[in-house]
Formats: sequence, C-alpha cells, structure tokens
Amino acid sequence: MELVTYEAARDALQVCATVDDAKDILDKVEALRAYAKQQNDNDMEMWLAEMKLRARRRIGEISRELEKGHKVGQGIDVQLPTGGTLKKQTLATAGLTKSVAHRCEKIANIPEEKFEEVIEKAWK
Repeated sequence: MELVTYEAARDALQVCATVDDAKDILDKVEALRAYAKQQNDNDMEMWLAEMKLRARRRIGEISRELEKGHKVGQGIDVQLPTGGTLKKQTLATAGLTKSVAHRCEKIANIPEEKFEEVIEKAWK
C-alpha cells in the first residue's frame, strides 16, 4: 500500500503544471510531516521529508521556466510576455517569496542523477 501511495505522490508532482499546484502539495506534505513527527513515526517523517524536497524541486522547475517567460505543463510551452511581472505575480499568488522560489530553483538545478543519489543516501 505504501509503495502505491509513494508512486502516486511522485506522479502528482511530476504533472504539476503550476506553482500553485506544487505549493498545494508542499503544504499538505508539511502538514502530514508535522503530524508524523507528533506520532513519532520516523519512517513516515523521512518519506514526507523526501516528498517535501521533491515538491520544492518541482516548484523550482516551474519557477525557472517562468523566469524565461514560458508557460509549461501538460505539453504546453507557450512564450509569455517577459519582464518579471508574470513570475512575481505567480509566486505571490501561490504564497511564495522570491527568495523561497530562488532556493527551490537551486534544488531544481541539481542534475537529476545527483539529486536521486542524495535522496538514496539519506535512506541508508
């Protein structure tokens, strides 16, 4: 059962097309992680810490594309007006500061192989 839940959560993050969607998942993961900590469920807390990192990475991926003036997701790659207004407004609507988005973009810039390696080491 846990494997199905894990895969479903990862799949949901991968198909997030907006910062709002990814932020919503991040908020839910953070709430569940706090509950797991209260219950002293270390395995669940570790799994949710991983999902939190993956959600932040997805926010960074989407935010990075906003910087370039692109709308991404669901096979869409449309050029949008540039100038930073779109990104600033999108982040603000999702409740993210520019500095948080920047940190998420740093996570997104880690090569995928290295990112997965770090996560795998954390589980050992």
